[in-house]
Amino acid sequence: MKKNASISVIIPSYNRADLLDRTLRSVSAQSLPPLEVIIVDDCSTDNTDQIMPELKARYADLSVVFIRHPENKGEAGARNTGILAARGEYLAFLDSDDEWLPQKLERQISFMHSEKMDGCFCEFFITVDGNYDQSVPVTTQDEMIVPEYLMTKGCGYGTGTNLLISKKAIGSHLFDENLRLFTDLDWLYRVTQTATIKILHEPLAYYHKAPMRPGDYILKRAETFEEKYKDHWRTWPLKKRLQVKSVINWYVAHAYAGCHEPGKAARHFALGILQNPIRHPGHYVDCLKMAGRALFKSRT
Repeated sequence: MKKNASISVIIPSYNRADLLDRTLRSVSAQSLPPLEVIIVDDCSTDNTDQIMPELKARYADLSVVFIRHPENKGEAGARNTGILAARGEYLAFLDSDDEWLPQKLERQISFMHSEKMDGCFCEFFITVDGNYDQSVPVTTQDEMIVPEYLMTKGCGYGTGTNLLISKKAIGSHLFDENLRLFTDLDWLYRVTQTATIKILHEPLAYYHKAPMRPGDYILKRAETFEEKYKDHWRTWPLKKRLQVKSVINWYVAHAYAGCHEPGKAARHFALGILQNPIRHPGHYVDCLKMAGRALFKSRT
């Protein structure tokens, strides 16, 4: 393992003044300290900029760089600002409401060098309402990030909190600021055309589940994503194109379900199944539940 590996931690933040202390505490506790921590404030309307001097003093062991956008550029824009400002050999993304376990960076660097990879995802825990005792570990059977599978099976590896990657491997690839959703999927698909990223089967981060965005918002952003890739997908076999559509419909369905719109959720679940019927049995259960709720709602 490279004990002197230089890592830039990139934390995009928007109105998270109340959570940044928790996030920085987890970075400060790392067994392999990073070179720097770049906090990109995406034009927050809370008091994020006012609390930064106090946070810098509290975490004097970290080299905290604070950058504030004069206008809101979205998650993609904030991450791009961090990438361009980073001095480290490696980049570690961390969402401003999430946390790392103390061995996270050290285990990932060690794994990457032993496997000779450009990047590494770790597994993670999902935590709801800060209840750590009820945290659910999210694991995967996958070993590598395969570009085609990202599109046809879905992106279960959000770059926000559990990715460590060589800055050199990213090259000129930045996040697409025209996309306000599916930014991880789009960026990873482009990066993994040349970079090799493997999965470390250890949960080393806490992902704090936030409320779902409105289903109509998700659907509109999904249409923007599809428009970007429509010419690219046109060269794919019909089966794969339908798998991509299924992934998108499934994501939209979950958004509607999270916003208590069972009718719209059931419709997109059903479309997803029709487009790709080979599913885990639990997916069919989800669809039937949504259909039942929609029917019950229509009768009340």
